[in-house]
Amino acid sequence: HAHIGECYWLEVQQSIDDFHEEIELDSSDDASEPDQLRHWLDENGQLGSIHTAIHHYGLALQRYPNLVDIYSTRSQLRDILGDRKQACADLEALVQRSPDDYEAHRQLAIWHLELHNFEASERALAVIRRLKPRAAATLELGWLQCETLVRELVRSKQCEAARQELEKATQNALPKLPACLLSAMRSAIEYQAGSSNAAERYLSESLAASPHPAVLWAYMARLSADYKLPAAQRKEFNTNSRLH
Repeated sequence: HAHIGECYWLEVQQSIDDFHEEIELDSSDDASEPDQLRHWLDENGQLGSIHTAIHHYGLALQRYPNLVDIYSTRSQLRDILGDRKQACADLEALVQRSPDDYEAHRQLAIWHLELHNFEASERALAVIRRLKPRAAATLELGWLQCETLVRELVRSKQCEAARQELEKATQNALPKLPACLLSAMRSAIEYQAGSSNAAERYLSESLAASPHPAVLWAYMARLSADYKLPAAQRKEFNTNSRLH
């Protein structure tokens, strides 16, 4: 069953490679890449192959539950189908059997973060920090988690918690964020908190530290949308972004 599943997986992989070659030639589709991929696989008759591969992998795991590579492959197949929760379940089963698998923990941290399972993402991130504390992927993921948590906290107007999360991130072994962008994030938090004096002070610091004001205004416009800031701030940043 494992061999049959692998044959179908190889067939799907070839179709995925064809898709990536095609998408480089045509970027006019506004749909997300995962949605485009599923549509492509459906049009090319490969969704059935994915389901068949998952079926045979499941039968193989019933007899040989410690075939850890199968959990990884099946998680990829389930993710292609859009079943992120089951994809995570496969990786959780994998790391139970192979607790020092860096890539599995890294992917779990990313997927749990996208599902807003923040505690589970933090657990996976703690493991990869233990396994490879200085790896670029570890450092980048730490910052991605910080950005996501801060955004969700600011959106829900938990501004003090957002401040604490951002300060905690700057103390950890994360990639050094340019001072202008860090001040911009602090400014956006303070605008949401209604602390206009602090917000303006951080914004001034950000502009003074930025070598490219146009990029900074574009970043502020993105933050104002991501953080769902008051309409006046969104309008100001959008206007300045267009003017610069």
